[in-house]
Amino acid sequence: MDLEKSISGMYRSLLVQLLEKIPDLQSVLEDTEVIPMTKQDCPGLIVLKELLQNAVMALGNRSFICFIDALDECDELQPGSKRPLAPTAMAAQGGNEVDTLRFLRRKAPELPTPDVKATWETGGRRYIVQDRVPGQTLGAVWHELDLSAKVRSLDQVVAVVEWWRTSTSSKMSSVTGGPVESLRWWSTGFMPWGPFRRKRELFAYFEDARGGCPGVVRDMLWRNMPDCRPWTFSHGDLHVYNIMVEDGNLSGIIDFATAGFYPVWWEYVQLRLACGAKPDHEWKHMLQLRMKDSCHDAEAAMTWATVCDELASLPDGVTDATVGWLREQFSNEGLRMYEAIADARPGNDQNEGGELQRGAGLTAKTVSKTTATKAFLARWRAKLTTRHGC
Repeated sequence: MDLEKSISGMYRSLLVQLLEKIPDLQSVLEDTEVIPMTKQDCPGLIVLKELLQNAVMALGNRSFICFIDALDECDELQPGSKRPLAPTAMAAQGGNEVDTLRFLRRKAPELPTPDVKATWETGGRRYIVQDRVPGQTLGAVWHELDLSAKVRSLDQVVAVVEWWRTSTSSKMSSVTGGPVESLRWWSTGFMPWGPFRRKRELFAYFEDARGGCPGVVRDMLWRNMPDCRPWTFSHGDLHVYNIMVEDGNLSGIIDFATAGFYPVWWEYVQLRLACGAKPDHEWKHMLQLRMKDSCHDAEAAMTWATVCDELASLPDGVTDATVGWLREQFSNEGLRMYEAIADARPGNDQNEGGELQRGAGLTAKTVSKTTATKAFLARWRAKLTTRHGC
């Protein structure tokens, strides 16, 4: 075995995984001090190490999960190929990932959740060693699937998400009650959010994170902000490269770095706001359509979140034209009806008891579906266990 070649293959595999998942990090390849412009062949081990180090440093507060193959096989298989018994190592800022995985394993051991084997911190970064989820990412095989196979993957992911959504909290927080570090809150970047018990607390923090906004805009955003409760367990990053499949079936969901209890509509909204290129766009569109009916105030939430996202990217700030545009966005019949109901019911911010009542109704409706869902997942888990002999 050529050990030097295998080590290079490992670094090359890790680098490819990182740059494919987070495309903006590809700028490290433009550093001519590391890779001379005259360089035509594959970079050597020293260069690969430096490129990987630069890419990891550029991660900032973001997290990344990578697959580490056996050294003598790194040059033979593409990243993401199944490797029985090989662990997954993850470097991440913050400690919510481990707590979330253990929370899910306790709550629903029949769900395909990675088992954490060890965790430690060094150099200001936290590392996790966990069971390797078998199979490949859905993104790696999406182009090979026919419609029926895509729908089967969709059905299985929705079953898991619906089971997650039966877990609610009295506040927006991590599973341990601390702040969550969201992947994206309308262009404010990575930062801790919460814990919040009331919609007004979340709105005030959101407004402060964006640097404030004129009173008329603030009033329109607040008036049209959907109810948040019950704060519902959400993954928040269900893109195709966080979904693992094997033999045509879901084998696991990974990357819970930003998971926690969020507004009841958050998972649905994230599917559009954090949507990547094809195949992620196609996948999230399908998932969004399936989740719409189970998401409280789905369209109102999507309109509100999209408006907030657009406001954050305005080059000239808020103008009279902006105010007119806002009125237009919030003027359709559905939102007018929503505003009237929000003003009339006791669930507005002066008395949020109505939100709790509506939230309880949603939870009961969702729970009524979980018997069949749990039975399906139990059969599915049994098949996986039999197939892998674990």
